Amino acid sequence: MASFEALYGMIYKSPIGWFEVGEAVVVRPDLVFETLEKMCEWILCRSSFLADMICYNLLIEAYGQSSLVKKAESTYLALLDARCVPTEDTSALLLKSYSKCGMLEKAEADFSVMRKNGLPPMSDHVAEEHIKILEKEVSFMRENQERVLQERLELEVQQRVEQEVFRLRQQSDDRFKSMEEQWSRMMSDMTLSSRSFSNSTLPNRDSSNA
Repeated sequence: MASFEALYGMIYKSPIGWFEVGEAVVVRPDLVFETLEKMCEWILCRSSFLADMICYNLLIEAYGQSSLVKKAESTYLALLDARCVPTEDTSALLLKSYSKCGMLEKAEADFSVMRKNGLPPMSDHVAEEHIKILEKEVSFMRENQERVLQERLELEVQQRVEQEVFRLRQQSDDRFKSMEEQWSRMMSDMTLSSRSFSNSTLPNRDSSNA
């Protein structure tokens, strides 16, 4: 891919590439959709061409692929303001934008609009986007459930560890008290035995005087 400066001798600040005629290149998907965005925005806002459904649909798809849901919705509202009737493809592309961001409620609202406009809401590509949204919701619920179960398990383990530590400390305290009592009794017995032994070995004063 040649730069604009190399081709035309001047600097042009644009994220879109400039290519030689007949040059085959591999372009990233984000660059393709960015090009579509700029082209469709130019047609809708600055060009004297009459915007049609294809232009609106391309712009909604480009915004959806870039996860720019608000811009996709703004384009859809601009489509309605231009008195264009949304087609099944328009709703499917809007659904794809919601699917990419996991917005189930807005997808359901889009279904209601399709029914209101008499469009078949359960055609293949529309149903496919709905299924993707539901799969994302189910995946989120599973992850959330697993996280809750993991936190609950960690809490139970922590409580059991604390209970076991408390039990061991209680046993240790009880053993210490028992050993202290035994030591006290032993010292008391030794004191009594010592006194008894001392009394038995001392000579009797009466016998010594005699």
